[in-house]
Amino acid sequence: YPGDPGPLGLEFCGVISSTGVSVYGATNQGCFTSHVNISKQLVAPAPLSITVTEAASSPVVFLTALLCFRLSDIAGKSVLVHAAAGGVG
Repeated sequence: YPGDPGPLGLEFCGVISSTGVSVYGATNQGCFTSHVNISKQLVAPAPLSITVTEAASSPVVFLTALLCFRLSDIAGKSVLVHAAAGGVG
């Protein structure tokens, strides 16, 4: 990979320290850290039905799928979503 790839870890799951609310999201700051300062528009409540690991690893996968559907002309068509590669691979 040529050049600096930037900070590792774009996804996170954590607790808003001022409220105690569990959230997850994505940032370009790098998330291999104990604290992340991020805009409230870039986080969502973490579902109680999933683990912290699942919450921390889902934003990029779901955002990629969402953008693919929104930016393509597939409305009303059948789509095969193949998960064998895992993630967005």
